[in-house]
Amino acid sequence: MHKRLTLIMVSALALALTASIGAAADARNVTMTFGANETQAALTQQILTANGGNITNMNVTQNIQTMKWQGYYGNVTNSLQLAGASGTFYEWTTTGTGWILLANSSSVSWGSLLLAGAAHAAEEDTFLGLSAGLDNVSSTLNETNGADITINGVTISAGATLALQTESNGGTKWETSLLRSGTNKIYAGTVNSGNQAYNGVSADYQLMVPVSSTGVRTYYLYAALN
Repeated sequence: MHKRLTLIMVSALALALTASIGAAADARNVTMTFGANETQAALTQQILTANGGNITNMNVTQNIQTMKWQGYYGNVTNSLQLAGASGTFYEWTTTGTGWILLANSSSVSWGSLLLAGAAHAAEEDTFLGLSAGLDNVSSTLNETNGADITINGVTISAGATLALQTESNGGTKWETSLLRSGTNKIYAGTVNSGNQAYNGVSADYQLMVPVSSTGVRTYYLYAALN
């Protein structure tokens, strides 16, 4: 069965994606439902009174919110069907596996997908104006993909391309892999139906993508679903 690639622009945190399976690069039969944006609560100023003659054990914790990355998670509904404008004529059961893809271009050549290495992560840092640090692209993509990625007949073997893992609360960690096609960069999040998102909510996918030093970047959403 061919995987279908669906296209739409995105800029929110949680979403549910519905797609139909068909010919590659077919952009029909796609809907999205967005949830609310969420961020870390602001730190409050702590005040203490120092008293002469005392020695106090004081442990300090500081959690700093990165402004270089955006996270997405949600559910995926996909189907292979014979349908008309007024309804579905016949529908086949699908596996609920594949990839959610966020690309920096609306014109990706999917038949020319390639793996991405350290030089390509560095290109992202330069393009986005991200300085050196723990949370730039080069430092964050410090693993490789744990399984083969096959999209439009092109297979990126396990261990071949840069990847990262985001947290799951009660389930399996989620993988985001960096791919490229020409000068375009694509972030591929594995679909894992019924897994747990970072907050313990049931989800089918979770991935994160970098933004520019100004805090924004336009991505184009595709789904390659089995």
